[in-house]
Amino acid sequence: MHLDTIALSSSGDPSVDVTQGNITHSVGGSAYNVAANLAAHHRRKRAIDKVRVYSILPQHSVLTEIIKYKIDAAGVDSKFVRLYRELLDHRVRGGGYVGILDDQRVVRRAVVDAAMHDANIFQDRSEGAYLASALAWADILMLDADLAVSTVNHVAEHAHDNGKPLFVCIGSPTAGMRGWTNSHDENMAMCVSGRMVVLGLMLEQLGLATSEIEAFRAFATSGTGPGAFDINGVCRLLKTNHLVCCNVREAQGVARLAAGDPRMRAFCRCRRMCATASCTAMRLAWWTARSPGSSNPLPT
Repeated sequence: MHLDTIALSSSGDPSVDVTQGNITHSVGGSAYNVAANLAAHHRRKRAIDKVRVYSILPQHSVLTEIIKYKIDAAGVDSKFVRLYRELLDHRVRGGGYVGILDDQRVVRRAVVDAAMHDANIFQDRSEGAYLASALAWADILMLDADLAVSTVNHVAEHAHDNGKPLFVCIGSPTAGMRGWTNSHDENMAMCVSGRMVVLGLMLEQLGLATSEIEAFRAFATSGTGPGAFDINGVCRLLKTNHLVCCNVREAQGVARLAAGDPRMRAFCRCRRMCATASCTAMRLAWWTARSPGSSNPLPT
């Protein structure tokens, strides 16, 4: 979890160094976004009893106090939010996201600081035990891929050994390749979610044919397209049984794929594209909790 800073420029000229505009701040990160949406959802439905988020934040920080306030206001249980000045001989930083958008709301430049992405949490015996207790508490796990591979492996192994659905959010190709596809070969998610631009770059690096990537992109944008792509092949490369993605800039909805026999693909048209891939995966997590014994892999 971190603070998002979004600068909306009034100019569409990328060569202008300084321009007038609007700057907004909000709490973000996949962990917070999913937890807050799940918490809001369980107020209306009975499938999910409680939502808790695990995160490590800097101690004695104004930003930490803001984040903790927003967690509580969203109805998320903060029992597993940990505060440290130092961990594993490194100072704990808050990280964050800074994005600059032009007058068409297209991101022109962004900087992401995933402050804890290289920390092997289980290397610290005390904190590793605390994270293990958080995993043991949960019935459904949702993981941000931008973590150390060793941490990802522990979480995926716990989910597999205990029969818990694992949802993985991928925010960038670097995080996805490093934290998820390069993790243990046997790791498998119930559902992976990400933006089409991210998943497309990953699939390219993983060797999927350009024609299949373009066909997948067309489907993720409008639910149609002249080309064909192998659903099982795409899901196998991304180590998941189900896949949720959208082409944020152009999409008319969210694409959902399910590997297996029979394969399935569906396109959910959205009135508002605030329904990002991570939030759609959140809805699938709610659906999983509501009907864990169902043989139908995804709701249509």
